[in-house]
Amino acid sequence: MKKALLMMGLVASFGFLACNSGTDNANDTADSLEAQAEQQADIMEHNADMAADSMKSAANAIEDSMKAAAEQVERAGEQRAEQMKN
Repeated sequence: MKKALLMMGLVASFGFLACNSGTDNANDTADSLEAQAEQQADIMEHNADMAADSMKSAANAIEDSMKAAAEQVERAGEQRAEQMKN
C-alpha cells in the first residue's frame, strides 16, 4: 500500500512539473511575442517619422518653387507695365 501511495505521489509530482513547465513556456512565448511587437512598433514609429520628414521637405520645396514662380510673374508684370508706358 505504501508503494502504491508513493507511486501515485511521484506520478502527481511529475504531472505538476509538466504543467508548470508548460506555463513557463507559455510565459516565455508571450514575452517573446511582446518583445517582437515592441520592436515592430519602434520600426513603424521610425518609418512614420521618416515619412513625416520627407513630407515636410516636399512641402518646403513646393513653397520655394511657388515663391520663385510668383516673383517671376511679378517681374514680368512690371516689365510689361514699363513697356506700356513707353
